[in-house]
This record gives sequence, structure tokens and C-alpha cells, in this order.
Amino acid sequence: MGIGYRLTSRPFLAVQDSEKAHGRAILGLKVLSSNPVTRSVLRGMYSPKSLPVQRFGSHYPTPFGLAAGMDKRAEAIRGWESLGLGFIEIGGVTALEQGGNPKPRMFRSGTSKALVNRMGFNNPGSQNIAAQLEKHISKFGKPSVPLWANLGKSKL
Repeated sequence: MGIGYRLTSRPFLAVQDSEKAHGRAILGLKVLSSNPVTRSVLRGMYSPKSLPVQRFGSHYPTPFGLAAGMDKRAEAIRGWESLGLGFIEIGGVTALEQGGNPKPRMFRSGTSKALVNRMGFNNPGSQNIAAQLEKHISKFGKPSVPLWANLGKSKL
């Protein structure tokens, strides 16, 4: 990441509750990507060189992408595209909506400088995710990069 992130965003996020920081990061990217000017700035700042890859019958502009768990609700698809990612994986998505594990379920380990994630597949469920994706596609068109959904088992 760039020096701007290391000097401003990272220290700001690091002092917050991990789960709240995650939510604020998603919201921030969603807001920034709602404006064509800021989307263009993001593309200019973060888009990597083109490293096209052809795999599994799909074209990827770069082999670097977003793994499941970051954007569980498919809220910032245009933002991830603006960052120059080669694919976006939303979720984990379960058939039914579920709240995940009891809090605290995401926290920092100071000794190993790690983030421990025990979220437990909190997500709005497959029908709500499908509606969110339909809304996104009708408003903005299909994403310019492959979009995948990570599927998980619902807790009954």
C-alpha cells in the first residue's frame, strides 16, 4: 500500500475496534467509489500494472484479487474494481441470514501483529445478496472483473 495509507488510514483504523474498523473501511470504499472523480483517483493510485491471466475459461486483468470475508455483503464492488483487483470474491454467503458468533469475534493479537477472525459467517443470506447484486448490476452494469461468491453452510 502507498505511503498515504500507511501514514493516515492504517493508524486511524488500528486504534479502533477491529470489527468496527472493518465496517468503516467498507463504508469508506463504498463512498469513495460512488463518485467518478474519486474512482479515477483510486485507479490512478492503486491499480497495478496489467498482468493478464487466462485461467478456468476466464480473463483476469491481474492475478491479485479480493478474497472472501472482506466484503460479505457485496457493498463495495465498484471500489474493489477501482483498486485494480483482478477478481472479487464476496461472502461467505449462506442460504439463510445469520448473525455469526458472539462478540468479540475479531481482535488483534499484539504479540504476533495478527488479526484473529472468528466471525462465524455473519451475512444477510443468499436471497439478500442476490438482491444486492441485481441492484448493483441494474444501476452500474456487470463488474469489469470476475465476481465470485464464497458459499458456506448455514447454521440451523
